[in-house]
Order: sequence, then structure tokens, then C-alpha cells
Amino acid sequence: MLYFLDKAGGIDALKGSYRSIEIQRDGQTVTTLDLYRFLHSGDLPTVQFRDGDTIVVGRKGSTVAVTGDINNEGLFEFIGPVINGAQLSELSMIRAGVSHVGVSGIRNGESFSRYLPISEFRTTQLRDGDEVHFRADQNDSVIVVEVEGAYKGPSRYAVAKNTRLQDLLDYIEVDNELANVAAVSLKRQQVAMRQRAALNESLRRLQSRYLTASSQTDAESAIRTREAELINQFVKTAGQVEPNGRLVVARNGKVANVLLQSGDTITIPAKSESILISGEVLISQAILYEPGLKALDYIKRSGGFSTQADTDRLVVVHTNGDVSSGRNPEVRVGDEIIVLPRVPVKNLQIAATIVDIIYKVAVAASVAINL
Repeated sequence: MLYFLDKAGGIDALKGSYRSIEIQRDGQTVTTLDLYRFLHSGDLPTVQFRDGDTIVVGRKGSTVAVTGDINNEGLFEFIGPVINGAQLSELSMIRAGVSHVGVSGIRNGESFSRYLPISEFRTTQLRDGDEVHFRADQNDSVIVVEVEGAYKGPSRYAVAKNTRLQDLLDYIEVDNELANVAAVSLKRQQVAMRQRAALNESLRRLQSRYLTASSQTDAESAIRTREAELINQFVKTAGQVEPNGRLVVARNGKVANVLLQSGDTITIPAKSESILISGEVLISQAILYEPGLKALDYIKRSGGFSTQADTDRLVVVHTNGDVSSGRNPEVRVGDEIIVLPRVPVKNLQIAATIVDIIYKVAVAASVAINL
């Protein structure tokens, strides 16, 4: 069976099931195959194929995303509406020392998040779309922090649990001619999770409001059908955005001495002499910084706005991760100007929700998405 699946180009990872594969003969199912059993224990049914047999790959089932202190990170498919924590632990091959599990998802139309001991997690029921993070949380006295950007030396540091940012910065070697040490920022997993939760809630609210909107005429119904296609595509695109979890710790040249957490990434940006312009402009490009120029000045130099641009709310992402917005915000060297798209939806309530989502994405990931 594996030979024929390989010849067919493999299973479609987005739509096909790895757990529900059938061999049909004369309209009857001869046997079924679960590739998870094969990968986990080598269990593969022996089938003598005959001329005219058909291999049917079923539709992809429910899935759970699994990360953390495990040897088998990924998206796990399960059969039926639920899977318990014990089954998922076995599939994901958790590492020694894992003590707690974070679970997030949707229950009864609302977001939920739990942090459970591993013993309690084993009996927890998981559903389609849940996200699970295994963690060895034993109150270790040492944490690991990463460094990225313009620096010298190692990219990971094992430090005491009570270490603060400036204490570690004293040990990180940089070239002051190349590194912008006044614009240091942090990427923190907890911040990224909150950004993701806020974005998911906004997307859920958008779908809820649109589904409850009614149509009075056939013409209006046709418009809503078209809007539904746009909104579904928008929700799909926005749902794929990964927030960066950036925590602003530097302002006016001063770096806050915050307490570091395990998994933090310290970003030391390189000095830049340009301004990056992206989003709804005629030409996305980098332009040399000139003191005194504001956002609109740089946009004019990049060819101006596109026809889909929202000219009332420009977003400027500063080098330290801080964000400014408005009709014509101030710009500093190294900043990125993002021109957001205009929302072509007539329903004001839905339009306001979409604008909020587009802005959240711009702040969380420094990208502009279109409707």
C-alpha cells in the first residue's frame, strides 16, 4: 500500500487523513490502514492486491497541535471527536522531566486556557483545534535565554532564574559601531500567546457577527455571499499569522531592567540608515532616513498610496518594537512604515472588527494583510 501511496504523490497534508485509509474491492472495504500505528509500532496490514482494487484516503480528521519538551512536535490527527491526554502523550513522545501541560482552545464558543500537572492532563479530553504545550516546570534554578541580532559570542545563555536583563546585557559582546543597543527588545512566549489569543478572539467575533447579519433583498444577499467569501479568506490568512511576542523594554535610550524568563529572546538590532515602507503603497522599498521627514513624506517618495490604502491610519513600527499610528506619525531612523488596507465592507460593525484585526496583526507581526 505504501508503494502505491508514494506513486500517487503521497497524502495531501492539508486535506487527507493519515489514519483512515481503505482498500476497496468490488465496492466492499477489504481492509483499513492507520499510518500512525505503522509509524509507532510497525503495524501494517499485509494485503494481496488484485486488478481493479482502489485505495481510498479519507478526509482529514480532528487535529491537535503539540509543542514543548517532546521528541515528536507536530500536528496530530485523531479518530473521533476527542482524544485523551494519555493517548496524545504516547504519540508525542514526551521527554523525561515533563511535569506540566498547557492546553488552549475553544469550548462552547469561548476561548479557554489551562495549565495542568501531567497526571491530571492524562485524563483530560482534547478536541479539534486545541493547542498543547508540554513543559518541564520543576522550578529550576537555571533558565535558558537566547540572543539574536547584532552581537558577538554565543546565542544561548544559561543564567540564574532571578537574572535581570541588564545583568545579562553586561556579558553580551557587541560592536557599538554596528549594534543599536538603545533599541533592545525582548521576544517572550507568554506575550506571543496573549497576542494569539486576542487575535483568535477577534476572528471569532468577526465570524459571529457576520453569521448573524441578515439580508433583506436578493441583491443584498448576493453582496453578502461575496463578502462571505472575502471574510472566510481573510480569517484563514489572519489565522496563519504568527505573533512575535515582542516586549518593549527600551524607550528614550533607556533599557528597563526587567526580570528574564525561560525562553526569552533578546533582540539587539543592527544600526540602520534607512526606512522600510510596506503594505498598500505603489512600491515597497527602503529609503534612506532624513531627519525631519514624517511618514507621509516617505510614502510619497515610494510612489504614494495604492488604490486600496487606508490613508487615515498609518502604522510605524520602531526599532525597539514600539508602535505609533495616525495620519502622519513621526519616524525615526530604522523604523518600518506599514500602510494598512482599506476595508471594502458596508456593514460598519463588521468593518470595525476587521480594522481591529488588521491593526492587531500589524502590531503583533509587523505585516499588513488584505481583505
